[in-house]
Amino acid sequence: MAAEIDHDDPFQEILHQIGGKSNVHLVSAASGPDGDPVLKDFIADMFNNGEISVASTNGEIKTQTNMCNPEGCVQSSPKPPEKPLNRKTVSRNTGGQKRAMTCSLVIFIFTQDYVCDKTNQVCLREILKDVRARLRRNALPPALLGLVQSSGDRSESSDSLLILDRSLRSVFIGHPQQAIWTGRYVSKRPDLLQDIRLNACRAVRSSMSAESGAGSKSSLFWPLKCLPGIFRKGHRGQADFNTNIQQKANPNPAEEAIPLQMRAVAH
Repeated sequence: MAAEIDHDDPFQEILHQIGGKSNVHLVSAASGPDGDPVLKDFIADMFNNGEISVASTNGEIKTQTNMCNPEGCVQSSPKPPEKPLNRKTVSRNTGGQKRAMTCSLVIFIFTQDYVCDKTNQVCLREILKDVRARLRRNALPPALLGLVQSSGDRSESSDSLLILDRSLRSVFIGHPQQAIWTGRYVSKRPDLLQDIRLNACRAVRSSMSAESGAGSKSSLFWPLKCLPGIFRKGHRGQADFNTNIQQKANPNPAEEAIPLQMRAVAH
């Protein structure tokens, strides 16, 4: 039986608006054997109310675990895929449309130790750049969440939060600022999970409103989009006539309108 949408839950409502969990992409770094448990715990806490399995009626959450070599190149994890997480690994050496990402919400989750380790700074930025390159084909900029997984209080994770936030905003230059949020994740902490859900909703709405605003600006030029045939009619040389000569030859302004518009667009 298909799960019903909880309209009283803003996070479930926003998931419904973006098309379900299949439009959520999780990105992490495998710095050791603890990489996958972090993702599993987060998915169980965030999306499934304590259940590991992902409801097929709402799509599967896409996950991506990255490994870096000393040169900073993102490489595939040697571990085979595991169900039901549909875990994916990436390599920046393999390109093409197969690696293109189409999603509305990207969640980066790293451990506090990984972010604070200076030897991982190059790898961290390479992971962010890899995702940025794969998102270029998207028409709608996704919401970006950066999470630091820790077991201590906020004061202990403040440095890692600052590093991750700066990295996100420096790599995703031009991205809607309100569509980027960085926070802390601790497993089995309902208060922090609720904070993540609320900020995920705000970030997704900001990305949607940013796209809507861009669309309204482009609508000012609807005559150029809706009437392309006007610019293909007649001889190409008509656009090169001098405006003053046209005014003397034809004093009727109504008949001048189209040639003048053609000249403005042509140049």
